Amino acid sequence: MKIPKFATKKEFLYGSDDPALMAEVDRFGWYNANSEYNIRIGFYEYILSALVAGFIYFETRMRNRGVMMRSQMNGMWYPGRLLFSPFGCITNTDELYWWQRPLSEFHNQGEIWFYNQSRFGYANYLKKRDEMEKVEGLMSA
Repeated sequence: MKIPKFATKKEFLYGSDDPALMAEVDRFGWYNANSEYNIRIGFYEYILSALVAGFIYFETRMRNRGVMMRSQMNGMWYPGRLLFSPFGCITNTDELYWWQRPLSEFHNQGEIWFYNQSRFGYANYLKKRDEMEKVEGLMSA
């Protein structure tokens, strides 16, 4: 059986095959490579990609910390179980995490801690000031 040859001979010359025109098209494409005329992304897309990657990284770290804490509290994880432990994890079974120590060891029992310190951090100062005014009022009376 004889296999026929494919008809791949170039018989027509289109206008876009002109070398000068192709050079102009290529020059236009490279000039507009980082704008809306091209598929390639631009300056703000690089910044947005970095922000999204950073958000995914820190969100994953936060979720992993919660999973690790729950697994430690249930005895499912112990030091040395992972080959490469994350930074901040204890490597000795004699050490304790902050949530394993008794509350009496912490020195700030009477203070209130808020997440947004720029808005609520003033509460502790007001509380201490009111206590000092009360003590001064009792001592002067």
